[in-house]
Amino acid sequence: MSRKCGVIPLCLLGAAVSFAIYAVMRHDNGDPDGPGNTGALIALNNEMIRAHVRGDLAGAEKTARKILSQSEWRTFVPANAVMGSVLAQKGEYAAAAAFFKAALSGKGSAAPQPVVMNDYADTLRHLGRYAEAEAFARRAIAASEGKVSLYKLTLDEILNEAKTHKRNVKEKKT
Repeated sequence: MSRKCGVIPLCLLGAAVSFAIYAVMRHDNGDPDGPGNTGALIALNNEMIRAHVRGDLAGAEKTARKILSQSEWRTFVPANAVMGSVLAQKGEYAAAAAFFKAALSGKGSAAPQPVVMNDYADTLRHLGRYAEAEAFARRAIAASEGKVSLYKLTLDEILNEAKTHKRNVKEKKT
């Protein structure tokens, strides 16, 4: 995933803005100190994204975990996406997959972003789940209207690795 480290934070930053708007619409319960406080959620979201953009994986992970520790914020898409990204960059693909899956469950203004679909596809590739990985890579390309060559590169890697895996399995049987 190192080839994507420069692109992912920028895409997440753009997505974070739309998710912050979503947070304003969905999470404000008027309690200035509670987890429903939109201002607190937006501040934590901005802190998390800034840390991720700086490459401060520990800081991004710490803030994402803080957000996700609140029951009302467990489904907050940007925090799940950042956790998936951080864990994948650390090579913890099984754990990353669970966070990406949660990030992909959003609807409306929190609908899955192509960058999250792409990173989930790449994570599934690392887990050897090639058919699922291919499906998500193709969804990322379709959602981005085919404009992002990075997503096409991910799909190519998945297809090549799946072909190699299939050939290796076939050779072991003979």
